[in-house]
Amino acid sequence: EKQREKIVQEVYALITAPEFAPLFCSSSKAEVPIMGEVDGKIVSAQIDRLVVLEDEVWIVDFKTNRPAAQTPADVQHIYIKQLSAYKALLQRIYSGKIIKTFILWTDTAQIMQINA
Repeated sequence: EKQREKIVQEVYALITAPEFAPLFCSSSKAEVPIMGEVDGKIVSAQIDRLVVLEDEVWIVDFKTNRPAAQTPADVQHIYIKQLSAYKALLQRIYSGKIIKTFILWTDTAQIMQINA
């Protein structure tokens, strides 16, 4: 019961925090499926949150690691590789827009831009 309440509190904190409002606005989508080829390999995945703005596209991946990474240098390489593949696929779809990648750490309710 305590664990379930903690999860509910984490989710509520994320969706109601003003700094995360763009992630949950009408120009964002949840669980967006993508598929394509990157570096000779087929990638089939779902983007946790995709935000399409006038000049930018944000790819946001939620991570539940405990403890969360403190800096981008602390982020596991596999996560950076994952975001890099997503970015490569979306650059083909949204050419002309800046593609930005982020990790949203659910444990600390912090968003971190990742240079993927």
